[in-house]
Amino acid sequence: MRVSSLLAPVLALALLVPGGAAHAQQSSPAGAASPGAPSAQPTQGATSTPAATPGADEKPVPAPGAKPINTMCPILTDEESVPKYTVSWRGVNIGLCCAKCQKKFLANPTAYLAHLPPLPAAAQPAAAMAPTGAAAAAPASPAPHEGEHAEGSLEELFGRFHVLIVHFPIALLLAGALAALLGAARRSTGLAAAAHYCVNIAALMAPITALSGIERAEGYSPLPGLEQTLEWHRYGGITTAALAVVLAIIGWRARRSGAGSGAARAFTWGLVLAALIVGLTGHFGGQLVHGAGYPFEQ
Repeated sequence: MRVSSLLAPVLALALLVPGGAAHAQQSSPAGAASPGAPSAQPTQGATSTPAATPGADEKPVPAPGAKPINTMCPILTDEESVPKYTVSWRGVNIGLCCAKCQKKFLANPTAYLAHLPPLPAAAQPAAAMAPTGAAAAAPASPAPHEGEHAEGSLEELFGRFHVLIVHFPIALLLAGALAALLGAARRSTGLAAAAHYCVNIAALMAPITALSGIERAEGYSPLPGLEQTLEWHRYGGITTAALAVVLAIIGWRARRSGAGSGAARAFTWGLVLAALIVGLTGHFGGQLVHGAGYPFEQ
């Protein structure tokens, strides 16, 4: 009896100690280490590398002397590229025509992609990659200049001649306006006759020039922000061509009616109006080639 009473507390203590140890193991947080053991918690920065800065590889750099993929400047599209102003962008060499165009391209190359030949897939900017999600269902936008005349066709060649022949009707109408004003002021029949000859030749050339400009506009992408200027230049050219034909008819009537007739006065002031329209249309054409600030900004 005395032995059993002594063993009972010992057996109870033996049963309680293992249960308490197990309870302590279950209540401790998972992965907890002993005070003397090194921490086993992984560090995210130790296994991951920092992400690349977006656009870090998109900045173009000058590459003078390198052979470019384009022959015409993507900014002043009627000017040939000069090897001295070539830049390298995304592994592609792109030619510019002057230091000003090079500076513009270095600042914002994606603004002039429409004026360049198709770039390799590796050189395409991130914005041109295939969309994901809901945007993937949207139809792809047409490629630049889609639907224009094929390169080397007669229509395309005719449009390229616009920059060559456009100066003739401009000079003829301006010279005709000056001759008509001086002839009226001095009552000179020689100057009046010269004005009529200038208008007659301009009436033949102006419609051809306007048609070539329309063909040129079919394959021409203006600089960013100059889309409306292209339309004004187009309408100005068409108006000038029509006015030149009308003035030729009025001039024919004026020569039959005499120097002091109403037709003669209409011919003179119509030429003045034509000269003003020619100057404004030429200004729009200069902006299309040299930029919106032309001729007041370098």
